[in-house]
This record gives sequence, C-alpha cells and structure tokens, in this order.
Amino acid sequence: MKEYQYIKYFPKPFLEDLVQNQVVPFIGAGFSKNANIPEDKIMPSWKELGQAIASQIPDYEFYESLDSISAFEEEYSRVKLIEKLSELLLINDVKPNETYLSFCNLPFKLICTTNFEYLLEKGYEISGRPYRPVISEEQLSIHSKDPKEVSIIKIHGDLNHPSRLVATEKDYDSFLNRFPLIATYLANLLISKTILYIGYSLDDPDLRQVFQVIKDRLGDLRRPSYTLRVNSTKQDINRFKRRGVKVINIPKPKNKTYATALEEVFEELREYWAQEYPKYATITDENPLIQFSLPKEDKTRLCFFSIPKNLLSFYKKYIFPIAENYGFATISVDEF
Repeated sequence: MKEYQYIKYFPKPFLEDLVQNQVVPFIGAGFSKNANIPEDKIMPSWKELGQAIASQIPDYEFYESLDSISAFEEEYSRVKLIEKLSELLLINDVKPNETYLSFCNLPFKLICTTNFEYLLEKGYEISGRPYRPVISEEQLSIHSKDPKEVSIIKIHGDLNHPSRLVATEKDYDSFLNRFPLIATYLANLLISKTILYIGYSLDDPDLRQVFQVIKDRLGDLRRPSYTLRVNSTKQDINRFKRRGVKVINIPKPKNKTYATALEEVFEELREYWAQEYPKYATITDENPLIQFSLPKEDKTRLCFFSIPKNLLSFYKKYIFPIAENYGFATISVDEF
C-alpha cells in the first residue's frame, strides 16, 4: 500500500464521497493565483481587484470591492468595466500551470466557479479532456454522452458574456430573479452533493443567500462541505466553521510553494481515487476486478475493448475468448 503524504488530512467521509463521485468542487478567485503569471504582473485577489478599480475613480476611497466595481460601472459604463476587468485579470496573459493541470486530471464530472476568466477551460484543453462551459440557463438541460466530458458551471458568467456577468451590486441583488434556474440548480448541488471549496472566501452575496435558505430549511441535516486550504490560520478556520464549512488544512512543506503543495495534493487524490475505485465499482466479472485492484506498480493483464455496443455480442462470442486464451482479462464499457 502506498504511503501518502497528504491523504491523512482528508476526512474519511470526504474520501468516500470523492471515490463515489459525490464531490463537486467550487473554484474561487484565490485558485487563479496558482496559474502561470508574467513576472511583471500579479493575479489580483477579490480585494486587490476592487482596490485596483477604486484607484481609477476620482475622489473615491476604497472600502469594499463590490462597491468599487459598482461605482466604476456607474461612473464609466458597463463596457468600460468589462474592459478593465479583462485587463486586471490578465485574460490574454495568464496560463494554467502544473497545479491547474493536476486539478484537471482529477475525476470530476462537474465543476462550479464564480471566476470570470478561462483558466479551467485552458487547463482541460491542454489536458486533452473534453469540457463544456455552462453559462446560460438553457444549457442546464443538455447532457453530453461523452463519459469523459466535464461541465464547468460558470455561476457568475464570464467576460465573453457581458450581459450574464454578475459583478456589481445590481447584478448580485437581481441574481435570484434574473437566473432562478441557475440558483435552483446551485441549491440542488448544495443539498445533494459534498462541496469542496478551493480558493474561495464564501463572501459572494448571492451564494450567501442560497446558503442561508438551505441552513434555515435543513439545519443539522445539511450535507457536509469542506474547503481545501494550505497553512490556514486559526482565524480562517473559525471563520469557515461559523459558515458551516470544515477546513481541510494542508501544512505547506518547507522549500515548496503553495502552488506546488496543491499540485502534489491533487496528484495524491487522483492516485487514491484510482486505487480505491475498484472497491465501489459495479463490475460483475471477478477477473477484471482483480486486475483493477492490483497495486499501481504491478503489471496488469486487463484488456479493455472500446467497441460500439451493437458489436458487443459478436466480440464477446468470438473475439473475447481468443484474448482470454492468451491470459488477458477482458472488459468492455457495458460491464461498469
């Protein structure tokens, strides 16, 4: 059995939900700081973004990001706000790094994010995994038949869809009325899935409204939610605790950056999932299940046949026995 460095910091119930595909990650602005950023530039946090925008408004004293973004739009127009956000968020300069690519290799089928940029999309593109950004309510009912495709729910829209963007006070105040299906879909995830917040502060007003409704209705029967943090302070841990979120606090190894620590965490989670998945698999044939259960370093005799379903019966009758005679354990998609 492999010795893991970080898995011990994850609660067992969370790991069980992860392997059984019951975990949905929520990606916030803090995760974007782990991307490849030009040396002469910085990827701003939510607060830094508000401060940078506030500096563009004459006789304006910054005290809160949402207010400064709203004031900028009021002063200069929504068009100029979109342009300024694109500039400050380094839309054309920032690229996903190994931390992002490690995250994109995790077996999630659904990702939620409030980020306006496209780092997740770029990460999945580099990783070679199909993805589908979901911006509008009309897209919620459309499902792909590709088992590898990941859906990226962009809760606050993105900079390519200015009218869908949720960035100002007016946008937040009208979110539930303008996008009731998005809000309902989001509430359903929070009710039925285990949520993992990454790079999130939980300060978004619209999400806080949904959280409060769920808290009021379900009380102690809410599903657990977690946030992944590196070297989190006691103050941060208590702040999340007050909001009903448990902190998975990863200590940062010496001589390693936060991004490297997260990259290694994601790699371990991927390996753990691959190792533990056979325990929850619904494969009925004993031989393929044995092959799945072998340690990573051992050789496997598993032989997967990727063929159209209308040819399965032919292959199972005439082709599979040939492979099995040579000692292979045959398996096809219908056996999962």
